[in-house]
Amino acid sequence: MISAMYIVGGCVFAIYIFLQIWDIYNQKRGDNDSDSGYYSRHNQPK
Repeated sequence: MISAMYIVGGCVFAIYIFLQIWDIYNQKRGDNDSDSGYYSRHNQPK
């Protein structure tokens, strides 16, 4: 019973780490696609 809990906990932890890495990868890829420059996000200086 104790070893089953370690296996379940290890699987949950592995899935959590995988999803964290996947989310970071998707955020970085999305930032590069929508990067249209500083002045498009802010007002241009006068």
